[in-house]
Amino acid sequence: MKRGLSSLPEGFQTVAAIVGMEKAIELSKEFGGTTVYIPTHKTTTRHKRNESIKKDYRNGYSYSQLSRKYGLSLVAIRQIISCGS
Repeated sequence: MKRGLSSLPEGFQTVAAIVGMEKAIELSKEFGGTTVYIPTHKTTTRHKRNESIKKDYRNGYSYSQLSRKYGLSLVAIRQIISCGS
């Protein structure tokens, strides 16, 4: 049975438009009736950004240079580098 986006609940139509009808149905079967947290793009890329900051620091970038390059405060840069550099 072929179903179009309009046959889905309004809030779920966007999901189906992004991932496709087949995947939307799979999501519905797996997670239907539950609340699913989807992190922001910023959150999902933070680890990679932090690893890049640590690598740049090891390659000679100063805190100030890193602050400008990544748009973060000096305090934030120091915290990132001090966590497992």
